[in-house]
Amino acid sequence: MQVEKTAVRLKSFSKRDFIERELDEPSRYLLVTPGKLLRPTLVFLGAEYIGSRNLGKYVGLASSIELLHVSSLIHDDIIDKDIKRRGKKAVHAKFGAEKAILAGDALISKAIQEATPYGSKVVDAIAKAAMKMCAGEVLDYKYQSYGDQPSISNYLKVARLKSTELIGTAAAIPALHASNRSAGELYRFGIEIGVAFQIRDDIQDFGSTKGGRRLNVVRCIMKEKNCSKEKSIDYAASLNRNYVKSAIGKLKNNDKASLLRDYAGMIGVW
Repeated sequence: MQVEKTAVRLKSFSKRDFIERELDEPSRYLLVTPGKLLRPTLVFLGAEYIGSRNLGKYVGLASSIELLHVSSLIHDDIIDKDIKRRGKKAVHAKFGAEKAILAGDALISKAIQEATPYGSKVVDAIAKAAMKMCAGEVLDYKYQSYGDQPSISNYLKVARLKSTELIGTAAAIPALHASNRSAGELYRFGIEIGVAFQIRDDIQDFGSTKGGRRLNVVRCIMKEKNCSKEKSIDYAASLNRNYVKSAIGKLKNNDKASLLRDYAGMIGVW
């Protein structure tokens, strides 16, 4: 229910939010086509885990997290030269690289606006996650520029920075806002489940038209282990399951953790 409200909020932004039509159109382009909404979902599951009785108050916070994620997708597509996103043209392919860069920047600004009412601790946590995402992106670009796949450990480093930092922050941020002691375990849960999610996506994307230069855990395994693609996929699936189990192990063994455990199970490759 709250995730749907977040999707509605993201779609509700207008020219008044982005000031000029030339900025409004590319900024809102991906917001009207929601993705999996993994990060907003984890915001609300994290809030339920700490016993919050008013999940609705975190809609703005979930929107902030998703805005930051979408901004990273826009910039990532420019760097990777991907021309498709969510079943349609990527922002830079439709509006041009210049407007796409500015749209990504505008979404970061809007993310800060949405997070500000939740206090400086929350804004600081989101800013730190964003900085780590940038660090992961630059490492990703470095490895892609080599035209080769990195070691498995270096791949996992990139994944943790680029993809999973914001997922860990999403899970933990309601607890951080409420000064709840569970923030640390929720963050660690989010990091582990984020890696599992990235590995699952890589398995699904392996062999797609995205090409061999894109970092993919299956290709990393094939190179490092010198094994067939079938065995590499099996190894990747095993990694995914291990991260899911590790994530679940970060949680307290009580009823409040059941929704998070169930959600983690859905991300596993079984």
